[in-house]
Amino acid sequence: GEEGVEAVGADEAGGGGGEGEEDSFGAGQEAGAVGGKGAAADALFSRPAPLEIERSFGLTESALATLLDEEEAMAATDAEIERALAAKNDLEASVYAARADLSDALAPFASEAERAPLESALCETEEWIYDEGEDAPREAYQAKADALSQLMAVPRGRAALRAERMADADRLRALAGEARKAVARARPPGARGSAAASEALEALAAARGRVEAAAEEAAEACLGAEAALADVSDIEGVGAAPAAARVKELLVEVEDAAAEWRHKLQAAERAAAKAE
Repeated sequence: GEEGVEAVGADEAGGGGGEGEEDSFGAGQEAGAVGGKGAAADALFSRPAPLEIERSFGLTESALATLLDEEEAMAATDAEIERALAAKNDLEASVYAARADLSDALAPFASEAERAPLESALCETEEWIYDEGEDAPREAYQAKADALSQLMAVPRGRAALRAERMADADRLRALAGEARKAVARARPPGARGSAAASEALEALAAARGRVEAAAEEAAEACLGAEAALADVSDIEGVGAAPAAARVKELLVEVEDAAAEWRHKLQAAERAAAKAE
């Protein structure tokens, strides 16, 4: 009976030990789970791995480089074609503009002998554009445009020179008007003066006359450019710039004479007042 009781006690003690082992195993699993989750989080958020994706479309590096070079070459060719087309359009517009100028604005500035080769060159250039030059390189269009510009330089230069001459004439007329106004300001109506003041007035009138004569002469010389158009090669010799400079000098002389006259007139009036 005592041996049976001891055996039962031993079994209970053994059972208690099993439960302790199970508790210890469970705690270890939980600790392992917690520790494993923390390590995974560190790997995911603390140490991201860079990812690079290269697309070669199944081609080798050298084959891909060759294709890229060919694409760049085609783009450069397209750009050059566009530039050539723009040069062609510019040349075509230049032909139309030159032909219109020769028949209108530049007609007086080119003789019949000069106009004939110009018109012939325009026709030849136009035919070349629509025939041999249909797909010409940009340099060919630019060369044609430069040649056309040189041909038109003579009549265009004459037209510009005539405009300059006419502007000179307008300035000369304005100077003559200023001279007349200067004389009018210098001689108030009814002013009294001595003999010296009268002499100064005569000098002023003489200076005014020289200014007006020079202005008219220069204006006539400038307007003579129209007569020179009958022989357009003579227009370069017609000008009024030197005359304009001379008129400006004479205008200063008028102003000086007017100032002298006013000074003498005031002196004469003061002397007359004292005599009274």
